[in-house]
Formats: sequence, C-alpha cells, structure tokens
Amino acid sequence: MPETVCLCTYTYNDAELTLELMRSVASWTRRPNEIVIVDDGSAKPFPDARIERVRVLRIPINSGPAKAKAYGLSACQGDIILSMDCDIRLDPEWLEHCLPSVREPDVGIVGSPVLNRAGKGLVAEYMAEFDNHQPRQGEVDLLTGGLWLMRREVWTQVGGLGRFAGRTHEDRAFCKRVREAGLKLMNDTHMPAKQVRRLSRFALVKRLWSLFGPGYLELAEQGGVETACAAVLEETQRRITQSLQKGQPLLVYMDLLFLGHGFLELCAFADERGLPAPATADLRLALERFLDTCPRLWAFLLDDLFRLGHRPALSGEATEPGAWIEYLHSLLKAGALSFLELQGVPALAAEERAEHHFSFYEDL
Repeated sequence: MPETVCLCTYTYNDAELTLELMRSVASWTRRPNEIVIVDDGSAKPFPDARIERVRVLRIPINSGPAKAKAYGLSACQGDIILSMDCDIRLDPEWLEHCLPSVREPDVGIVGSPVLNRAGKGLVAEYMAEFDNHQPRQGEVDLLTGGLWLMRREVWTQVGGLGRFAGRTHEDRAFCKRVREAGLKLMNDTHMPAKQVRRLSRFALVKRLWSLFGPGYLELAEQGGVETACAAVLEETQRRITQSLQKGQPLLVYMDLLFLGHGFLELCAFADERGLPAPATADLRLALERFLDTCPRLWAFLLDDLFRLGHRPALSGEATEPGAWIEYLHSLLKAGALSFLELQGVPALAAEERAEHHFSFYEDL
C-alpha cells in the first residue's frame, strides 16, 4: 500500500493560526493524507471539521502542550506523522524533502531550525534576534517540539511520552526517550521553518522564564539567591550589550522587564523556601532609584511588573537596596535609559495597542 502521512497540530484559543496552517497545506508538494487537530480546551471550541480526512479531537479543559501532543499523536493513523504547532509555517517542498531521511531505520525524528518571523514590533524583533532555534545540520541531541517528523512506529516503540507529567518541555522528554531507544535525531537546515505567532511582551517574559527559570531556581537553592541573581544579570547583560551594539536600544526594555521579573521570582522563591535573600522591597526601591531620572519608564516598568503578578512593595519595607543599585548600574548607561524614557515608552504604548495572538504562556 502507498505510504500515508498524518499531520497533527494543536490549538488553544488560536483558531486563526490553525486555519492559516490548513490553508498553507494546499501549497505543499506532498500533502498529508489525514489531518488531526487537537483542541486543548479553547474557550471558543475549534469548529468541527467538515472536510474529508480532517478530524478534530477535543480536550475539555486545557491541559497544556504535552498532553495535547500525547493525545493527538496517539490518534494518528498514518505511516508517517508530522507534528507541528499551529504557528509553524513550512516551505512547500519541506515535507517531500524530509521524507527520505525519516524513512531511514536508524532515524527517530527529523526536524528543522525554527526561525521567528512574526513581523514588526518590539517582541517580534526581540524573538528574531534572541529566540531562534538554529542547531547544526545533521544529528543533534534535541529537536524543538514545534516541528517533528517521524514514523508512527517510533512513537509506538518508545511509548510516546511515557509518564511525563509536565505541561511543557515535552520535547526534552521525548527526544531523550528516542535517543535512549538508539534512534537518531536529525536536523535538516536546508529549509528552516518559520514561527509566526505574535506574542505580547508578557507572554514572552513568561515563556523565557519557563525555559530558563527552573535553572535559576535550582541555582538559588544550591548556591544562594544572590548567586542566581548574578547569573540572571550576566545573561541579561549579554543580550543588552548585543542590542546596543546593533543599534536596537528598544530591545533593551524586554531584558529590563525580564530582569525585574526574574529577580522578583527569585525573591518569592526564597521566601517560600526560607532562604536568605534581600527583601523584595529592596529591589523595588533600587529600581525606582535607578530610574529616578526616567519617571515615565519607571511607571511603565512598574505597571508591567504588576501585570506579571508582582505586587508593589509597601512603603517602609526596604532596608538595604544598595547592592541591587550596583547591579543595575553595571547594566545600563544613561544614554540607553534616556532613549527608553523619551522614545521607548511611547513606542511600547503604541505596540500594546497592536493585535497579538493568544499564547498559553499568558495562563502561566
């Protein structure tokens, strides 16, 4: 019998992206024989398919990408499974090009780099600069969960995701299971995929923290909160330096927001675990003094931190903010702050009025 291909994708309050994906399939040189759409508890359910060979599977209550993938991939009936997030777009020849590789018996998964191409604006430009997945050509240790091509027998052979219970980062768990089964993960760089979802800055900060936060929290538990804060600062400083060198000072705001969010998350973690740490109020006061010449920037940042779930510190709580102020002054020069105060805040306010796609990270 001819080889069959099943496309499996996932939607949660982003039906427009899923419909765009389905329209794009019409241009592929090798089209799937079946499409499975997993609706992971959307507030407005994805419409029932009235197209032959398209199935919509529903999870009543949102359970996260990992469960949606496990449910959908287990339901696929094709010889070959193409699992892709609904915000991924492929070149028309991609599937036809990659099929010969996935047929190799020692290959478990085939994937490609995923480049962020979500248009213009602060978040899109930040993601294009810092959040692209571009591993090398050939065998790799990890393939992003947004795009997997595999034989159905591979999913069955390794037992899917097994007992993995997390909502996210299922790509790490599944890739590990595939490698432990003696199968290769192959990255094909000839036709990078494109990610087109437009995120809000809040969704992006939460996404970044979901990726890097667990490592910082582990470092805080093992080496102390100040050690973890120094690690956050070092990584943030690297990105800020790169943004300024490339003449993109507006991108600095995203790292300033991530820095404040990360420091406050570490302080909250220390409070929960009873670890010694500077008071949260110290950081708030340090940020305020650091930005004392930029009242609009300070008010904007404070509001953003509040919208990320951080309460304003009560007056009189701060005790020793000096160390935090030294941290911050090592990060930014006055010129970058002046730009953000005079031009950045109006640009950020304008971008907030622009449309963006929903992301499950907003629920985290």
